[in-house]
Amino acid sequence: MRDRLDRALFAGCAVVYLALATRISDGFGRVQFGNTAFSNFFDHQTEALLRGDLHLADGAIGLEAFVVDGEDQMYFGLFPSLLRLPIAAVTDAGFGRFTVASSFLAWLLFVAAAWALTDSALQRDAAETTPWLARAWKVGLALGTPMLMLAGPAWVFSEAIMWGVASCVWFQHRLVREIVDSSIRNQWWLAAALLLATLNRPTLGLGCLAVTGAVVAWRLVRRPAARTDQLRLAGIVVGAAAVFVGPNLARFGRLLGPPMELQGLSMFDAHRMRMLDYSGGDFVDPRYGPTNLLAYFRPDGVSLSGRFPFIDAPTNIPTVIGGPIHDITYRTPSFAAAAPFLLIAAVAGGIVLLQRLRTRTLQPVDRALGLAAVAGAPAAAALVVWGFVAPRYLADFVPLAIPLGSV
Repeated sequence: MRDRLDRALFAGCAVVYLALATRISDGFGRVQFGNTAFSNFFDHQTEALLRGDLHLADGAIGLEAFVVDGEDQMYFGLFPSLLRLPIAAVTDAGFGRFTVASSFLAWLLFVAAAWALTDSALQRDAAETTPWLARAWKVGLALGTPMLMLAGPAWVFSEAIMWGVASCVWFQHRLVREIVDSSIRNQWWLAAALLLATLNRPTLGLGCLAVTGAVVAWRLVRRPAARTDQLRLAGIVVGAAAVFVGPNLARFGRLLGPPMELQGLSMFDAHRMRMLDYSGGDFVDPRYGPTNLLAYFRPDGVSLSGRFPFIDAPTNIPTVIGGPIHDITYRTPSFAAAAPFLLIAAVAGGIVLLQRLRTRTLQPVDRALGLAAVAGAPAAAALVVWGFVAPRYLADFVPLAIPLGSV
């Protein structure tokens, strides 16, 4: 935080987030359903970790589990479960009721990292940027993106995405700091952020790994005199890659992603079986592209509501173009309508970056922000070809948009 006013704004934004997340009176133990269903997945995974294993107790998460060699496995990243370890090691009190608290920590990390990334971007044109505009941008990042939307549903699906986005944006901040001002200290901070990203959402972790690997390769070629520093970063990438693929290998015997046909729902739901047959055995198919792009970027992707906050998802489910078979298409707000300021800024920032590249006026912070955006690109691209449309996925566009918008 740059100054006292920034810290006051941060605290004010946190109060707004908590009011939504706790519904003011329900507290940090609030769950989406009274029996903690869909809020206890990470708690079950924590229990497995305490046993020294990854597989869950039979039936612990129902049809969401993947049954591999007769054992139930979860597909989410491990970090939210690791976060619960210190408490679960001494007590089972609150089992299944940590989702709001964990999500709030993720939101705090997200906002702190996004604001730090903004401050790094402002170093290029600080003299030309009015303080009120910079602070309006920061408040917009805290309260005007789909990350705030995820405060509502207190379940693991939102918590997992929040940690994935937060860890990726923190990585982006640390990447910019390392590129602009390389040092041993900044490299170790980058290592910590990369490790966190690989322990959360796979598509975001993969982007962070790929960008760091590209930076290391470029430096090894262009800066042979600093080979020791670059070998340190290369070791960090190798270690993070092992953390990234290790749990997936242990759970499913493959480097990336779960075998979708082994999920409980895939074995019992006729529509899911049709969808998997259509997409070739997973959720990915380019034929989903037109439908998903329209759903996520149509300018009229919200509707007016008679209840607070008076804005709601569209009244109809997404329009299907070309007849692809999705798993589910929920009523989903578009990114263009839910975060117009961020989308407009991202498009403008991309244009500015291309202009500076063409005129050869790119500065180190510009290159760093461009690379940071690349780290968020795989997750955004995956949504376009993913056979599932849902409001929570809007947050996966945020790590691509923030670095570009910060330009």
